[in-house]
Amino acid sequence: MALLKDLVDETLGKLKNYHFEDVDISAEQKQLIAQSIVRGNVTIKDNSFLIETSPNHFVIMPFQYISLAKICFPLACQLKETFDFIFSEIEPVAAKDLIDLQRDHGKCSDYPLLWNIINELNGEKKENVTFLVEDTNYNKGFSNTNRNAFRSKTDLLSAFILNVVPLTTVSNSFFGDFIAGLTEKKEIYSKILDNIVIKDDTLDLNNCNCYLEIPLVTELSTDNSIKLLGQLLANEKAKKGSYAIHYFGLKYGKFITENNISSKTIIDAAFEADPAFGSSHYDTELSKGIAVYRLAKKDGFEKLSFSHGTSFEEYNQEEKPESPFVPKFDQIIYYGVPGSGKSHTINEKVKDVPADQKMRVVFHPEYSNADFVGQILPKIEDGIDYRFKAGPFSRILKKALKNPDKQYYLIIEEINRGNAAAIFGELFQLLDRDKNGWSQYIIDNIDINAFIRSKDDTYSDKIIPPEVEIGGSSFTENKGIKLPPNLSILATMNTSDQNVFTLDNAFQRRWEMILVENKFKDTPEETDQKNAIIASGKVTWGKFQEHINALIGEKTSSIGMSSMEDKRLGCWFVKAEKNAISKDIFAEKVLKYLWDDAFKFCREEVFNLEDKNTTLESIISKFKADTTDNCWNIFKDTSFVNEVTG
Repeated sequence: MALLKDLVDETLGKLKNYHFEDVDISAEQKQLIAQSIVRGNVTIKDNSFLIETSPNHFVIMPFQYISLAKICFPLACQLKETFDFIFSEIEPVAAKDLIDLQRDHGKCSDYPLLWNIINELNGEKKENVTFLVEDTNYNKGFSNTNRNAFRSKTDLLSAFILNVVPLTTVSNSFFGDFIAGLTEKKEIYSKILDNIVIKDDTLDLNNCNCYLEIPLVTELSTDNSIKLLGQLLANEKAKKGSYAIHYFGLKYGKFITENNISSKTIIDAAFEADPAFGSSHYDTELSKGIAVYRLAKKDGFEKLSFSHGTSFEEYNQEEKPESPFVPKFDQIIYYGVPGSGKSHTINEKVKDVPADQKMRVVFHPEYSNADFVGQILPKIEDGIDYRFKAGPFSRILKKALKNPDKQYYLIIEEINRGNAAAIFGELFQLLDRDKNGWSQYIIDNIDINAFIRSKDDTYSDKIIPPEVEIGGSSFTENKGIKLPPNLSILATMNTSDQNVFTLDNAFQRRWEMILVENKFKDTPEETDQKNAIIASGKVTWGKFQEHINALIGEKTSSIGMSSMEDKRLGCWFVKAEKNAISKDIFAEKVLKYLWDDAFKFCREEVFNLEDKNTTLESIISKFKADTTDNCWNIFKDTSFVNEVTG
């Protein structure tokens, strides 16, 4: 018994070099084939079979279909064997499970009746049944159109084969029926097909001197990859039209194939992301693009290269020593508790960088890929024209490419406050950098490309030259986008904010993660902050912060909530003015934070509550009203006061 998935790959591999050459068929073979076509009246012609499906309605089945049948026959035989088992052992017991699984794109293990049968199987038989039941690329469902009854074995087998074989003519259903019939009459197979010779007319690639380079997406930065794929596809179609669906299937085919994602689920996600996306039947078109990727891979064209025969590493060895770009870059996320000094750390790092060489953005829940990269907007210039208006990413990238001898910085504040995976979109691929600072992978983005070739630094020009010189080298309309080594990306991330998005591991691993420690440094500025007096009393900010953070650590252990550790007060949670922190600022910022956030689940253990109805308002009022050190009696533990007052 052979594995179905291997037979599918083997069949696709043979089909890739099949060019529908003429086939010599004997008179005896023609008669046997005509007898095997069960639908319609068959007339044998010089190079085809003429099938009268109804009076004066004909379908032509060319002789080349016979050689196609020989290619597909091993797959068809294994399909028949597997379908026979499904119909005899599974369909009588778990028919509804089969229909529901296909409809919901589920897994066999999610359906108890079905899984009880399959789990008892061993080896290749178990793999084949599981593959056929769960597959949605070639098996389009066990039920008929009314979703209540099973399709016939012949119909299912024929449909599966036709989803593998690239036939688009009206005669394709006759081909499906023909090969399904051959599996029932193997005794005539040898008489029909044994002497058919299939020519392998492989193209001599050694004589090719031009190759089309297409970036392949291998990883997406999100746990919900289907939703993100849908968003990206909807955006691509909106920008480039329906042919973008085929191109999308080619570009994302590797990721989709390796993660066993069905094209229909991606189309459904695209329709959900943008109701204007269009037909729900686009899954067929997406499947075609994915199939092109698979054929290209079989032909050996899936390579990490920038020119034929040159690996990425070799390419870098050849090009980068002569590169005019500054060979220095950082890609860092600074993380820590609120007020620990993350933004301050970045400011210190870039304080000597000229303003026009750095750009700062803030992510938030409403921030989108269009805001970050750019979007098509109306521009009034001798009338109304629609142009690409570049976002901060595209603008800083263009500056870096145009000025390779200068270092540029894109600063992202609160990177996890927005949906970073959706905001970056396909730019996620660019975050993988080589040792020289260049993106290891390129992406194709016609809008960014056109903007880089434009003279305008905000919009794309109305008329754009197909080729310009950027950074000392040619930049053409076909050039892919990648990050140069003179562009650094620095970001901040709070570890305790509520209602923020999680950065998954695939996204985080592309950054250097640096914890900004929550402690005062030995500098005059930080010493002044640490010793700042609160509310004109004797308690310093450093002493109070130390006490509260120790209390948070204690409650973290006693309550068992590890997330409380991230609620600690940062050294710069409030900033002192003239070595003091006013009572009003302290009350409205610090006390509110401790009440609403840090000690939300254990207020009665931290604050002196008069009764269960005590509110934040009463706590703040009591603190403000008392002008002595007794104002700290709003807390149960006032040891930090005693330490400074004796």
